[in-house]
Amino acid sequence: MNPPPFIFPSAPPIRSPENHLWVDKHKPTLGTLAVRPAKVKEVRAVIDTLSHVKLLVLSGPAGSGKSTMIRLLAAEDNIPVVEWETILDRYNEPEYQSSISKLERFLHEATLYSSLGSQQHNNMSRRRQIILLDDLPYLGNDALQTRFHQLLFNCLSSTEPFLIVLIVTEATMPIEGRRNDTQLTSLRDLIPQHITTHPGCHTVEFNPITLSAINKTLNRIYDLERNATPVALAKDTISRIAESSRGDIRNAINNLQYYCIPSTSRSRDNTKRRRTDIQVAESREEPLSLFHAVGKVLYAKRSPDGKLESLPEVILERLADWHHLTPYIYEHYLNFFTHIEDASKAIHWMCEGDYLASLDDWRDHAGDEYEALIAMYGTMAQAKHGRIKSQGIFGFGRPQYLDVVYQQRTKEPSIGLWNRGAALLDPSASTEDVDDPIEEFISDEEDFDQVFGDGSDLADLDV
Repeated sequence: MNPPPFIFPSAPPIRSPENHLWVDKHKPTLGTLAVRPAKVKEVRAVIDTLSHVKLLVLSGPAGSGKSTMIRLLAAEDNIPVVEWETILDRYNEPEYQSSISKLERFLHEATLYSSLGSQQHNNMSRRRQIILLDDLPYLGNDALQTRFHQLLFNCLSSTEPFLIVLIVTEATMPIEGRRNDTQLTSLRDLIPQHITTHPGCHTVEFNPITLSAINKTLNRIYDLERNATPVALAKDTISRIAESSRGDIRNAINNLQYYCIPSTSRSRDNTKRRRTDIQVAESREEPLSLFHAVGKVLYAKRSPDGKLESLPEVILERLADWHHLTPYIYEHYLNFFTHIEDASKAIHWMCEGDYLASLDDWRDHAGDEYEALIAMYGTMAQAKHGRIKSQGIFGFGRPQYLDVVYQQRTKEPSIGLWNRGAALLDPSASTEDVDDPIEEFISDEEDFDQVFGDGSDLADLDV
């Protein structure tokens, strides 16, 4: 019998303490968790409820503490956590099951276990089990998404004591063929509105971790590891690592551990390469959200010498969703002017940009970019005269224009059917009374030649 083409290890590998990841080694507590206390309080209130909420959706960027906070709150209240782990599909298995089928079976068994556990501990209060969905299976087509949505909807109507916690990590994916266009994977892409608005569903949106909180965490971990690492990092180096993480605290801790690894004789250029990595990370500007960009345009902050702190070109370059920028500016610009003359000039430039966008070709989106630039320049140029100095925190709502466009698109098929039906029922509408412009146009050969030419000019072309 031939031996297998691989070697079994004699013993399972044992990782030494110095090789542990600092993310796992220095796990936070509720006291050191770098999440806003208001978010922790909101999530804790949902967990403490008995049967009202069945689906808790935590949405936010990577490394914002979503799953870590759930585990800490569950451990504090001694609530068991059952976590789904995506397993790659193996088509050569005797009984093949797709990932979505495995997820359906997992949720069925997890909710059944929760019911049995509550019956065994009937002398205690009915405490729920947390079912954590952090790594979802592939949901790349409509059929899989429909099954997933139906699965969540069925869980919303269950009476068993469980809480499904769905982690939605937002990500930006560039699309080829467009200079600035990006597709944002967000909560709206994964869960439909009829689920998020259900009484049994509660959504909590997380923001990126603040720079001060990341700095505090990195300095605390570095102080604990200072004696174990021979590499001395300056305070400004730790600050640059925090800035380059862009709100991802997990990424910041991993980078801190990487920069604390001592250089060897075989990698003498490690220190130089690491400095270059920080500089490259700093050179990449953090993407702007739509509301942040609108605030930069409407407030139009200037330096002491009168120059704009944020140029429109830089805002456009960093903005992912710039197609809706002009409607948002138009919706809120009147709240930032005190003189009607300045507001009139601002709307004039918005109209000029809108006209250029109307001349755009569907194959080229340069007109949309020019529209956004002209609208920004025209609005920010009026900031020197009579701009409102201070009005506290101003909230930017969704423009009414976008709501009207959405309603128009959704109702166009129904309106078209109604118009065609009304035309058939109207006895006065007869095809005999309708003139045929094509017939008149073709019958007049002189007008046709005037518009399109008689073909004699083709002889001048050198073909």
